[in-house]
Amino acid sequence: MLIDSGADLQLRNRQDLNAFQIANNSGHQQVAEIIRERGNFVFKLFN
Repeated sequence: MLIDSGADLQLRNRQDLNAFQIANNSGHQQVAEIIRERGNFVFKLFN
């Protein structure tokens, strides 16, 4: 619902993680896959 409402999936938390990374790191692979499919991500390969 949040994605459909235009949530900004590129926002990052204080640990510099976005929604995809948080879901993936927390073991929520299905949620991470939905976010990855629906978001226009440019993943940071290097800090």
